[in-house]
Amino acid sequence: MVEKSVVILHTEEGIYYQLDGVGTRVWELLAEPISLEALVTALVGEFEVEEDRCSADAEALLQELLERRMVRRVGATR
Repeated sequence: MVEKSVVILHTEEGIYYQLDGVGTRVWELLAEPISLEALVTALVGEFEVEEDRCSADAEALLQELLERRMVRRVGATR
């Protein structure tokens, strides 16, 4: 099985970021607004991962993307 990856250019910083495997799938799912809960549910259904671990990892990735201003929150705030 060939693992997909995505390369993202952060235009403000002029830096490239690469996401592999699950990170690529997270990026795909973020194409439309999605809650953390729905994101985790989708990932748990597609990958062999425990829900608690998936939630913690997804939240950490999303926090990093938010801090780097590569994604933004929409809708309800947490």
